[in-house]
Amino acid sequence: MEEEALRPFVIEYAEVLLGGEKSGTVEVEGVPVNITIGVRLTYEYPPEVVELIERCKIEKKKAEADGRAKVVGQTKYISLKF
Repeated sequence: MEEEALRPFVIEYAEVLLGGEKSGTVEVEGVPVNITIGVRLTYEYPPEVVELIERCKIEKKKAEADGRAKVVGQTKYISLKF
């Protein structure tokens, strides 16, 4: 199965493991695992907002490329796939 097909089963299993809580630590084969279940909303914007978003993306890239934008932080992250 592909990741998208597995997602509902994994979330349901995590919900069972957490007993209705949104986050917690469970043991999987003797290893403690921190689990958090979140919800991300997806919006569809009106055309005028989509146009503004696209223009902002272009201007942000230009400012990054020409040095007008400055880096004020860095976030490390890890992606895990199963």
